Amino acid sequence: MTEEPSDTDINPVRDSINAIGEFITIIGDVSGKEDVVVDGHIEGNMNFLKFLVVIGKSGRVNADIAAREIVIEGEVKGDLHASELINIKPSGKVTGNIRALQVVLSQGCQFKGSVDMAETLTHTTGDSRNSQPKLADNKRPISRTIGNTTKKPVGIRQNTFPPLKKEDS
Repeated sequence: MTEEPSDTDINPVRDSINAIGEFITIIGDVSGKEDVVVDGHIEGNMNFLKFLVVIGKSGRVNADIAAREIVIEGEVKGDLHASELINIKPSGKVTGNIRALQVVLSQGCQFKGSVDMAETLTHTTGDSRNSQPKLADNKRPISRTIGNTTKKPVGIRQNTFPPLKKEDS
């Protein structure tokens, strides 16, 4: 039986970055204790809680991703949770909610979802669609109400332009 290395056993200085190549497809959950670049296809969840995840230009991911930092150059369908930064580059396409302390949406990127920049964010594990990200100990989520929520929504007014006058011939 092999024993997993502890966080203290991991060497932060590496000569190379771990890569999932363009012609590799992984179906299932992927986790690790090293930085990773994905140029292939992944379906499942990705947990790299204290590390960097880069989805390269040819990367196609259908998964929720949890990491320290996430950089998107390819396409992701799923929720993104980062303890520090999420950076969607101009070639990046994301469909899903993002949650991080810092978020960068570069000009030209495509994004459909919501953004939550919470101060006390920590990661969740597993399927984030069924669970909420955990907050640091003794912290409560911030809730804000804007305006009076008891008002009824205002409808769209029809025919807002005055009728055209008929010209005499």
